Amino acid sequence: MYNNSANTLMMRYKDLLNEEFAKRIMKRLKEGLQAHPNDRGLVESMADYQLYLGDKKNALKNYQRVLELVKGQRGEDYFTKAINKKIEAMNK
Repeated sequence: MYNNSANTLMMRYKDLLNEEFAKRIMKRLKEGLQAHPNDRGLVESMADYQLYLGDKKNALKNYQRVLELVKGQRGEDYFTKAINKKIEAMNK
C-alpha cells in the first residue's frame, strides 16, 4: 500500500510535488518500513523521496539496500538495472 501510493504520487504528480508534501509522504514510508523493513518497494520509494529532497547520501544507501534485497529474487535483473540507472543519474 505505501509503496504503490508513494510511487504513484511521485510519477503522476511530480510537477506538483513540493518539499512539504514529500516530507509527509516520507513520514508514511518510515511507518511502513518500521513494519516491513525488508520491503524492496518501500526502501526504493524512500530513496526516491530522499533524492527528491536532495539527500543523496541516504538515497544512495537505500538504493544499495534495494540491490541487496533483490539478490537471488525473482526480477533481480530488472530491479538491478533500474536501480543502477537511478544511481548513475544521481551521480551526473
